[in-house]
Amino acid sequence: MNIIKLIIYLLLALLPVAILIRDWKFSDRRTKKHLNITRIIIIFWCIGSLVGTYFVWTNSSQMDELIDGKDQLLAKIESYQNELEKKQAIIDELEKKSNIIQSLKLHIFVNIKTLESQVADQQTSAGLSSVIALFAKDKTRYRFVTDFQYTTHQITPTVKRIEFIYRPENPLQIYGKQIDFLKNMDKFVCNYQDFLETVEISDNLGSAVDINVFVNGVNVITLQNLNCNAGVLSGGQATLNISDSFEKISERYIVKIKEEGTTK
Repeated sequence: MNIIKLIIYLLLALLPVAILIRDWKFSDRRTKKHLNITRIIIIFWCIGSLVGTYFVWTNSSQMDELIDGKDQLLAKIESYQNELEKKQAIIDELEKKSNIIQSLKLHIFVNIKTLESQVADQQTSAGLSSVIALFAKDKTRYRFVTDFQYTTHQITPTVKRIEFIYRPENPLQIYGKQIDFLKNMDKFVCNYQDFLETVEISDNLGSAVDINVFVNGVNVITLQNLNCNAGVLSGGQATLNISDSFEKISERYIVKIKEEGTTK
């Protein structure tokens, strides 16, 4: 915009000089007709220059404001982008730090089919422990134990639920490792034979197992209705394949963290 102003000002400044030079050089050789034409051209030139100058002068402030507004808007957008990049860097760093296993809990429901009974409230019992294990693909065993507590609940007339909460028997085997470490888990192994005999519950009609995995308090895996045939749980060791569910546990954890963050 400043270049246009400069050109117009230069034209207006040189106009009188051009008229003087032209009159001095050609006044003795030009006809009256030529002089009139020249004057007309100069007059229109002057009028056009003055109109252009007036237009630029009256609109320059508005145009400058628009340009300044555009520059300010671009500056704000750049500032927001920089802030977003900084926040994203912080989020990435937090995700990296939070990708460490600080706690691990297996919340397991054993749903046993029963003869028709009255639905009853949940009851918590103590004094009886239970042990399960996760086996990695390299056959390494990781034992999980309860805190000598369990609950029973006749959730429907034909289903009794036994609820267990397991934590690592040896936390040093797992805690402090990257969550990605858990993707190597291959088998879930349990043996409820002694437990069922002690509490006098039979699985002769069949059963199903629900497994919920919590990492750092986040529910990253939910496996429901893993059906077991009649007598499987009371017959000794039972094995369930869990490799597919644990394969992308780290990615699921990040997704869950973001979901919980957006709802807070």
